[in-house]
Amino acid sequence: RVDDELVDSFFMPAQDEGSVEALSQIYCNDPGKTPFDLHAEYGDSTLKDVPIHLVWGNSDAVTPLEGGVGQFYKQLADADTDTDADGQGEVDIMDSDCLVSMKVLDGGHVPFDDNFVESNDELVAWLDEVIVG
Repeated sequence: RVDDELVDSFFMPAQDEGSVEALSQIYCNDPGKTPFDLHAEYGDSTLKDVPIHLVWGNSDAVTPLEGGVGQFYKQLADADTDTDADGQGEVDIMDSDCLVSMKVLDGGHVPFDDNFVESNDELVAWLDEVIVG
C-alpha cells in the first residue's frame, strides 16, 4: 500500500543535510556478504540453533522467490516440511533439523506494507511457536 505517509517517509529524510552522500554510500559501496556467504561462513550448525522465519511477498520484484536467494531459502524451508511448490504451508520448526521456515503471502518486496495484517499474524504465530512452544 502506497500512501502519502509512506512517500513522505522516503522523501523527507532525503531533504536532510548529507542525505545525498549517505544514499550514495548505500548504492555505491560494497553491499557486504550475501546470504550464501553467511550460511557458508557459519555452517549448517547455525541453522540448527538459530530459527529463521521468512515472510516473502509472492510479487517481490526486488528479490523474487524464483531468484537465487528466494530458492535458496525455499529449499532450506522445504527440507523438513510438507510445504508445496508455491512456498505455501506451515513449518513445524520444533521437529526440524533445520530451523528455517518460510511463509509466502500476497505482497511485494515489503509484505509488511502490502499485507500488514497477515504478515503480523504470521510473525506473531511463529514467535508464539518458537518462544512458547
